[in-house]
Amino acid sequence: TFVSETVAQDFIDDNHQGQTGTQKQVAILMADIRDFTQFSSQLKPQEVVDLLNIYFSDMLEIFIEYGVTLDKFIGDGILAYIPLDEENNQLNLENITKAAFEMHFKLNHTNQKLKNKKLPKIKLGVSLHVGSVILGSIGSKDKQQYTIIGDPVNVAARLEGFCKDHKVGIIASSHFISKISNDMNLKFVSLGKQKIRGIELPLEIF
Repeated sequence: TFVSETVAQDFIDDNHQGQTGTQKQVAILMADIRDFTQFSSQLKPQEVVDLLNIYFSDMLEIFIEYGVTLDKFIGDGILAYIPLDEENNQLNLENITKAAFEMHFKLNHTNQKLKNKKLPKIKLGVSLHVGSVILGSIGSKDKQQYTIIGDPVNVAARLEGFCKDHKVGIIASSHFISKISNDMNLKFVSLGKQKIRGIELPLEIF
């Protein structure tokens, strides 16, 4: 219930220690509900909880289907990733790309559920990026979280913000695009180089 099967297995393999941080190459997915703060302020607390539970439940079904690991919920946002290794590199990149598109397809179904409960329709922004992160259990002896940390996570968060600026559903970095297959590549178009806060050189986004 609280962690993915992959994370649970990592803990089992590590004899329940979970303390050792590891460097991993991952593909990162970040998602955010458009204008959530604005419209949620007009809802009752229980309505906000109902809306998020319906949305998160639907999105998690997609992650399970494509083998994407949910890292955490961040308010109305989602941080997820899929490890990249030599054996399953292309398959995992394809799966996380498909998951990003499937989130938008499923959103129609989610919005119908919300409509039936007289809750507002939502829109979604998703970012895709790749990079080397530290994966491990962070916190104290009383409270810990198994999570990914590092610059690629921050970049993915910044990229997601461009969805609203460019009125698109998915933004991917050039680093991500350079690694996916030609078939997947055809689904994206360049929006040129953009200045990303925290990064010295502009980054091309798609």
